Amino acid sequence: MVRRSTWLVVGALAAIALAAVVDALRGDEAGAPSAASPTTSSAAPTTEAPPAEPVADQAAFGGVLYYTDESCELRALRLPTLDPEEAPNWDECRFVLSPDGTRASGAGSGWDLHSEPRRGRLFQSEGATIQVSTNGGPEGEPIGGTAPAWRPTGTLAYAAGGAVFEWPTGRVVLSARDLAVAARAHPEIPASGRVRALSVGDLEWLDDDRIGVVLGVPVENAVEHAVAVFEGRRLAWVEFGGPRALFDLRVSANGRFLAATDGERLLLFDGRRGLVETPPFDATRIYGIAWSPDEQWAAVAADSSVYLFRPGEPQPRLRRLPIAARDLAWRGETEPAPLVSTEAAREWLGGAGATGRLFVTEPTCRLSAMRLPTLEWENEPAREPASCRFTLGPGDEPLSETIALSAAGDLRARCSDGRILVSGAGIRAAEIQNACAPAWTPDGRLTFVRDGELWLGTAEPRLLLTRAELREMFGRDARLEEVAWLDDRRVWAVIRADGRLTLAAMTMSDLVYSPTFTAERIDRLRVSSTGMVAAATDRGVVFFDNGGRRAMSFPGATAVAWAPDSVIAAVAAPRQILFVAPISREVVALPLPVEDLEWVVP
Repeated sequence: MVRRSTWLVVGALAAIALAAVVDALRGDEAGAPSAASPTTSSAAPTTEAPPAEPVADQAAFGGVLYYTDESCELRALRLPTLDPEEAPNWDECRFVLSPDGTRASGAGSGWDLHSEPRRGRLFQSEGATIQVSTNGGPEGEPIGGTAPAWRPTGTLAYAAGGAVFEWPTGRVVLSARDLAVAARAHPEIPASGRVRALSVGDLEWLDDDRIGVVLGVPVENAVEHAVAVFEGRRLAWVEFGGPRALFDLRVSANGRFLAATDGERLLLFDGRRGLVETPPFDATRIYGIAWSPDEQWAAVAADSSVYLFRPGEPQPRLRRLPIAARDLAWRGETEPAPLVSTEAAREWLGGAGATGRLFVTEPTCRLSAMRLPTLEWENEPAREPASCRFTLGPGDEPLSETIALSAAGDLRARCSDGRILVSGAGIRAAEIQNACAPAWTPDGRLTFVRDGELWLGTAEPRLLLTRAELREMFGRDARLEEVAWLDDRRVWAVIRADGRLTLAAMTMSDLVYSPTFTAERIDRLRVSSTGMVAAATDRGVVFFDNGGRRAMSFPGATAVAWAPDSVIAAVAAPRQILFVAPISREVVALPLPVEDLEWVVP
């Protein structure tokens, strides 16, 4: 099939990737940058404004930037060349762009990013009424509420009566009591903890379980405005922004970042930790923000320019585009990118005997598959697009990453809102309360984490690993957060102790390998057929050998997949896939930006 050209970064990426690996291997844990902890500060950190570069680095970013100009006409430019592109007809300053970039809708609307594009599902909010519609007409009756936001699963969250609900089920997502927990973090809330009625100004889902909320918190005779993130119904962090109302909450593609503005300031947040540094804009008015499809860049419309910077960097540097914009949206390609500069990767994969199919989601969250070692795209899968983070079920069915599949693929367990839902062929659906982190043993039994301990079974769960046993191994405040089974007796376990996470191999009573690695975040454990493990951390993707020692690190990488029956892995690094042999420490780069990946047998 014919594929359009795209904005892949080519050049010397392979050399850059290898240099990054060498640098990571030279360093140690003490030298890694520390993650910011949740705070309740009232304003973003600032530094002296650096001069904005008049043009952007020509190899830094790409895609299509949509914007409304000073006359509110919708326009589009290809980045980084600024060549004009087609844009939908639109003549209002505020707009919401459809996922495929072919249609626009007005302020107060929102497109379901994962619905069939030809069906065009969206909500439209006016006053205190919300209507969900498709090309075929209204979908259900109008909803009484405000601040609607699509969940990746296709349900809708909305605010009503000081709480957050789900459509169409009517289930409570966040109660007034849940929201009050965020308000109590304010230092001026009375010691009694009494919180007057809160207002919900905006909602956005970061992923299936995390939701961002803009709150109005009554404090004495004023209202303090805040942004909070909840994991299920548990408060993850809250930041107070001052008396000016915050609005235009926008989340990056995978929920790594979110931002809001009060019209004069931009507040930027790490989705897991809270407020992060933004470059000080020499501007009096901020009109809007858009995220690049790969989350590597933010674009801010301020006064008569559009400024770009890398979110999350210390003292991020501004780049300026000479565009006067009143609102922004950023889209990538709608088809799998052409694979270029593939010879080194193809030769290396062939020599290593790496075969199979590599499924990837590109920055647009489009699911595609390539054959290995030839690196040829397959025909597009005839199914609904997956979310950016995914796992594969039987028949290569794309599923949410929150679903844990048994080894045979016939049983599923999913954590949602502090409970696990279990389903599959030949069993009766079950629900396990106050539980999360499901993991299947090699022989098909379900384990899960409850109150920091490991449990086994669904109908009558029994305790496998207690807090008392964890205390003996890791200290008095140790608790379990996640496991991945090595074999029928051993697990790789993520343990929180002394305020940090550590990774250890253990049985249900003893340590197998003493932990040597700690981090602020360790999750998405992936175990190879030989027992090596790789994990996503706040420092990137890290590989550990069979002795529990760090073998290789890839700063900035977000996902990893092992080849079936082989100690070779694919790593989703910034703007490229790295194929890695962690034992020999060989690395080869394929310049293709992806968000997630899974490697399956042919």
